[in-house]
Amino acid sequence: MTVGKIISIFDISIEVILNSNEVKVGDILQVQGNDKYRFEVVEISNTSATCISLETTRGLKKGALVELVSHGIHVEYSDKVLGRIFNSYGIPIDKQTIESTKKCTIFTVF
Repeated sequence: MTVGKIISIFDISIEVILNSNEVKVGDILQVQGNDKYRFEVVEISNTSATCISLETTRGLKKGALVELVSHGIHVEYSDKVLGRIFNSYGIPIDKQTIESTKKCTIFTVF
């Protein structure tokens, strides 16, 4: 589901004009149909969202439609992560999935 469109790109900062009220700070957006470009929403002001790119912005274009991927970055917290290596976004660098439901957002307080 499309939630907005990119209106400006400055280094790793992306401005998105929103057409949905579902987007919240901490949500993850991506260019529609292209998981190469993902962003975390860091600020919402009226009908626009300021995002920080989680990947490269090389090749990203203004006018690209964006969709809501998830409500925040989630990390695994079970024995299945032992011996695995993850990037800074909680994604295993060996690209193998972890079959578990024990996940929480990085903003969860234990």
